[in-house]
Amino acid sequence: MPFMTIREILHKVEEFHGEFGRRLHEAEDAAATEQGKLMLGFLGNHQRELADILKTIEKETPDHVSTLNEWVQFDTEIEDPRGFLQDFHVCPDASAQEILEAANKLDVCLFCLYKGLAKGGSTPKAQRLFGRLARLELEHQKARGSGPAYY
Repeated sequence: MPFMTIREILHKVEEFHGEFGRRLHEAEDAAATEQGKLMLGFLGNHQRELADILKTIEKETPDHVSTLNEWVQFDTEIEDPRGFLQDFHVCPDASAQEILEAANKLDVCLFCLYKGLAKGGSTPKAQRLFGRLARLELEHQKARGSGPAYY
């Protein structure tokens, strides 16, 4: 099981959200239905906003804050979202339900990542940080449970 600093993890998750947002916008351009375009655009914008939030955390936190420099151990076999990103594809004729299912898979993937990182955090500050991020992903999944009306 590898170790990374919280700063490195936040940077990698920021990159992940940015890349996922880019892919969603590419799928939006190719979508065959207006509803699909709207949902994919909303999801893509949301991913970019999450990337910006993570970028802001690092910019607004001075280097001397020890929490970002803390080392965390985690299991990449279970919690690495890169596998999700590699397998992610939205067909141009994807239904609203298929798009929602893809979004929910992402939330579950990130929830597991953050939950695992919270367990691997050696200080209460690190555990709280990743616990909050896990709750954020859980809230996204619950909000999406309302279906296409959420968009």
